[in-house]
Amino acid sequence: MRLMSIFFLLFLTSCSLQQKLKSDIYGLYISETNPYWEFKLTRDSFTIIDTYNGYTSNSLCMDTVASGIWSLEKERDYIMLKSAERNINRKYSVIVKEFYDPNLDSVKIIVNTPLSDLDFIKKNNVLLYELYLQTDNVDILNNIESYYKYNYISIYSPNTPNIEKIRVVISFSLKDISRELSYKEKITEEYIVKNQEANIFIIEIPELTPCNISVLYINEEYAKVLANGKIKWRENIFERKRDKVLEGHVPE
Repeated sequence: MRLMSIFFLLFLTSCSLQQKLKSDIYGLYISETNPYWEFKLTRDSFTIIDTYNGYTSNSLCMDTVASGIWSLEKERDYIMLKSAERNINRKYSVIVKEFYDPNLDSVKIIVNTPLSDLDFIKKNNVLLYELYLQTDNVDILNNIESYYKYNYISIYSPNTPNIEKIRVVISFSLKDISRELSYKEKITEEYIVKNQEANIFIIEIPELTPCNISVLYINEEYAKVLANGKIKWRENIFERKRDKVLEGHVPE
């Protein structure tokens, strides 16, 4: 019994020490190379913010670089950063309306997102659309372009095929809009067509918002805890500016 009590006390001491060391790291850090970048560490969460407000499009959500949870790792010389699980390698859900027009000699696909009507997006043709289709006509797959610049897509074929499954991949032609951080394609869930005769598809991707194209999703990435109140993440060194312990939560 006495031995169990000793182990229990050691366990409590270890947890208390880790919390103390974590609390030593809490605070606000500013990048030495980019003064607009702030690295905020609270009890359980981190947020990397870009406070610069002079981007090409003020309508885009550009302030949050990354956010999630953090923990001390590797003998407490590193902190591990991880975005919310649901945001890592996510596939976006779709809402699809199907129609049949007997006068059409093509398949029409319209892709709508919260980004589609932004002036900056339309003016610069920022979005590129790629389609993955499963159809009963193999020949049509060989005639589909790799990318489309517009969200109104027509696929012509002598024999209009029956579309069975659709998946949309959206990428970005301008890296500037995402600070070259999350410049990667966004993939939707595969949609199974209900009406095999349908030749018009209106595809809504409601979760593909301006914030989602500019946020970096981190999957267990390490930042180095340096001496003199500094943290190195990727090529950025952040210097601690003031203590500020917050009861934070994982940002959405």
